[in-house]
Amino acid sequence: MEELWVSGGDIEAALLPSVGARLHRLRAFGRDLLRTPDDHDAHVREPFLWGAYVMAPWCNRIEAAPVVVRGRTVALDANFPDGSAIHGQVHARPWLSDNGGELRVTAGGDGWPWTYEVIQALEVRGTSLQVRLTLVNRSEAPMPAGLGMHPWFRRPVL
Repeated sequence: MEELWVSGGDIEAALLPSVGARLHRLRAFGRDLLRTPDDHDAHVREPFLWGAYVMAPWCNRIEAAPVVVRGRTVALDANFPDGSAIHGQVHARPWLSDNGGELRVTAGGDGWPWTYEVIQALEVRGTSLQVRLTLVNRSEAPMPAGLGMHPWFRRPVL
């Protein structure tokens, strides 16, 4: 599985474009900050337990039952043991790299009746990692949306 590295000074980050452009590893000053599995495939098997991943077009949980929103039916499949649709659609999809520091994915369908694009850009500045997330509605009609990142920090930091 391809790793894309962003680094500078004492900060290193490894992303996995093929698995939701998630942060697989974040290391600062020689210490790992995220729960990082030994095997990249763990991100596929257990997508909600490792690293840090983008949540879009919604965060948190939505009941996996049809609901009409602004005249469109949202009918999501459950993807969590409690029967909910959790953390959006892009956390495990392949993203594309533009080789200019941005990763992007176009999604929609699969029960979400709007098309949208999510862009993620990471940059090391001094002693910080800056993450810029953008969600763009590519549909003709207004779309409800949420956007966030879910990190799994180590305790204690190693």
